[in-house]
Amino acid sequence: ERVLLVRHWKDDEDLIMILHFGKRPSTVALPVPAGTWTLRFDTAHRQWDGPGSALPERLQGDGGDIPLPLAPLSCAVYLRQRGA
Repeated sequence: ERVLLVRHWKDDEDLIMILHFGKRPSTVALPVPAGTWTLRFDTAHRQWDGPGSALPERLQGDGGDIPLPLAPLSCAVYLRQRGA
């Protein structure tokens, strides 16, 4: 699949950005670091004129792969706050 996963962290916050360059919906297993992640932005959401998001609002990562349903040509951002 044509997917790029970017992780950025600083102080007590981490974020992961998922970029899906495929032209069809796809479910892709991606490594999600341990912790609770909250969806902050998804271009597939209807408020951005997307087809509708199928991503969960929260992810519970354990460091392993989690299958995520990705809309075509989409970008999503999850945030994890440590120590909150």
